[in-house]
Amino acid sequence: MSIATLAGQNLMRLDLVIPPSGLWTADAQLEGTDAPALGATSITIGSVTRAGTVVVTGAPYGQPRCRVVAGSGGLSTAEVEPNEYGQVQLSRVASDIMTEAGEKVGNLDALSLTIVSSWQLVREGAWLALQRVLRQVPGLSLWAEHDGSLSVRQTTWTQTVALLHRAIVPQEKMLDLFADDGVVEPGVTVQTLFGSFDALRTQYILDPDDDRGGLRIRAWYV
Repeated sequence: MSIATLAGQNLMRLDLVIPPSGLWTADAQLEGTDAPALGATSITIGSVTRAGTVVVTGAPYGQPRCRVVAGSGGLSTAEVEPNEYGQVQLSRVASDIMTEAGEKVGNLDALSLTIVSSWQLVREGAWLALQRVLRQVPGLSLWAEHDGSLSVRQTTWTQTVALLHRAIVPQEKMLDLFADDGVVEPGVTVQTLFGSFDALRTQYILDPDDDRGGLRIRAWYV
């Protein structure tokens, strides 16, 4: 069985990128010949499962491939309707935007303490509208929880994992790691033989042609 699966189906190749703020995206090639259906799915790497949505799928040359994004996929495609607020918590504005985009609302407590006297939503893309909200409170980022809900948080490094490194590229502030699990993500500290590094952006690469191990993690650190 593959170390990575899409809704239980083995993956041959995977390129999954988790940014410090925003939605993770994954390009995958599956075993077999049947392309996955559009819609809700999940990607599992080792013991970690992340819920997302297949937004592009097909089987060119008999090779089933797809693109998956975190959440429902609506944040990047939906438009919000015009609306006006008075004396409103930014958490409510963000919640309305996510709900209108069909996304599952997560923890927005980081926005609840910021109250604005007025706010206006215009007809525009949901992701653009949400970015306008996030810019009001510097230091906060949009985060896709493992269950697919969208939260707003300040990144803190409270979890530590020990991994063997393949390489360290100091000029790029990047670790290249051996991996058999999907636990490394922004907010996780990676402990290696050469010290500890706070991961800010991560990339999982599953490549059957990699003779040093099928799964690797690239982690860019603070």
